[in-house]
Amino acid sequence: MLSIISAMDENRLIGTGKSLPWNIPEEYQRYLSNVKGHTIIVGRKTFEISGKDLSNDRILILSKSHSGPNYFNNIEDAISAANGEDIFVTGGAEIYKQALAYADALYISVIKGDFEGSVYFPQIDPSIWYVDHHEELAQYNYYIYRRKLIDLIN
Repeated sequence: MLSIISAMDENRLIGTGKSLPWNIPEEYQRYLSNVKGHTIIVGRKTFEISGKDLSNDRILILSKSHSGPNYFNNIEDAISAANGEDIFVTGGAEIYKQALAYADALYISVIKGDFEGSVYFPQIDPSIWYVDHHEELAQYNYYIYRRKLIDLIN
């Protein structure tokens, strides 16, 4: 199963290019506990910003400019390298765009408020995704989206 996990503001903003625009420890701990023990696919820039907090040794990094045993040029090769393990895709924006075609679930925290930044999560298409779980919390709303099953018989 491939899942995407992200936090965004109410306008789908996910970052400034250098950091998260908010600091909500409770939400960040939820993120870390969700990805713990799973294979992670992450873009190089995002890994350089937040990789220090990921203690997982199965981190697969997407990069067109770097190479090494855990570096891949495209998402298909990274997914293949996961050998069927459950995967969490943790960003950034371009990686999210690529991963949406392969994702089974989206774990999305929508931070209350409007923040400054320049990096956005792709649009979540309601014809493809439905909300399977929702929690209203003080500083954010938490959603789990599942991919809709398409009737292949018709």
